[in-house]
Amino acid sequence: MARQFDQELSELRDKLLAMASHAEGSVQNAVRALTDRNDDLAQEVITADSVIDRYEIEMDELAVRLLALKAPVASDLRLITVAMKISHDLERVGDEST
Repeated sequence: MARQFDQELSELRDKLLAMASHAEGSVQNAVRALTDRNDDLAQEVITADSVIDRYEIEMDELAVRLLALKAPVASDLRLITVAMKISHDLERVGDEST
């Protein structure tokens, strides 16, 4: 059971890193689209926002499931709650890059 919890925590971390990577790419592409006046790249940024939105939903679902079913201890609880907060902020980064 503890092994499954560790795997799910690892999945949460991996999703957070992937989400951050997508958000960073969106900001870079948005700046490039603006400076180069590239409509196609701007359209890609808009489309990529839905990917970031899905990541936030997946992160929240996984975090709530971990909180509800696994009763994490202090350090794990902090990781889960911080991941939820960061995912919300990254979703806003995606929105702003759009």
